[in-house]
Amino acid sequence: MVVALNSVGSATLKQLNNAEQSRAHHLARGLMAEIIGLDYQDPDGTPGFGPESGEDKPGTRANFDDVDDYHGWKASPPEENDGTPLADFAGWLRGVIVEYVSPDDLTRVAGTDKGVKRVTVIVIRNNTEMACLTMIVTDSWQRPPYE
Repeated sequence: MVVALNSVGSATLKQLNNAEQSRAHHLARGLMAEIIGLDYQDPDGTPGFGPESGEDKPGTRANFDDVDDYHGWKASPPEENDGTPLADFAGWLRGVIVEYVSPDDLTRVAGTDKGVKRVTVIVIRNNTEMACLTMIVTDSWQRPPYE
């Protein structure tokens, strides 16, 4: 009986862990989709890395208009684009790192823009990394102008 109960408990714990992993990957993919839907660099040509003046309104990323605006952004609990916390995610954190990388070696951080950025979205729950998603974005990634 004890062995059977231990087996059931272990299987239940594994199911819960798989569900948490699935939620974490969903959070990472959702934020990554939001990020890569934006331009490689600021549409108005403003130089700089990170959010420009006026885009960095606390509690929201709704004004972000290019990929690197997300660098260093994080929220716990994870939140919608307008800053509204997502329900049932207490103890979760979602953050972003954006780095210039070398086009010859995507693992090597570059000090200046060489036309390639690496975007990493990390999801943490109770101090444990649950998901990490990385994508490479290039300056040829610009969205076409809409008329």
